[in-house]
Amino acid sequence: MAEEARSEEGDARIAALEAQNAALVEQVAKLTARIDQLLELLGRNSKNSHKPPSSDGPASRGPSGGSGKSKSGRKAGGQKGHKGSHREFGLAVLSIKGHSFS
Repeated sequence: MAEEARSEEGDARIAALEAQNAALVEQVAKLTARIDQLLELLGRNSKNSHKPPSSDGPASRGPSGGSGKSKSGRKAGGQKGHKGSHREFGLAVLSIKGHSFS
């Protein structure tokens, strides 16, 4: 008699654990689907969706965070050896609309 009671208790416990296991398997499937959906949303940017480029964020521009241009290695401004071009200094104005200078 004691063995029958123990067997029934074991069967009831097994059934409860199987039900709990089925519920957990279902929950894992739902959460996995949600993770896949969120990863898809996270991977969107202006190149693969309707979003404007300004919504991409600074990380999408590269490690420096600036524009996509690469540095040439030169300093900014006029370079050594470049002659340059500019207006001659001291050009006289010969006439101003409707007036003349003598």
